[in-house]
Amino acid sequence: MKRFGDILTRYKVAETVKDDVTYKQVTIGTNYKGVRLRGTKPGIEIGTKNQWL
Repeated sequence: MKRFGDILTRYKVAETVKDDVTYKQVTIGTNYKGVRLRGTKPGIEIGTKNQWL
C-alpha cells in the first residue's frame, strides 16, 4: 500500500466559483474507501466562492 504523498504532488491553485457553471463535488473516504463523487451542484448554490484545487 502506498501513501498519498508517494503518488500525488500537492499544489495550490485558487479558483473562483462561477454562478453559471455546474461543479462536481468529491469526497475522500477514510480506511481505504477511496475518492467518490459526492454529487453535482450549480455554482450559485456554493457558498464559498474561493476554492482551492
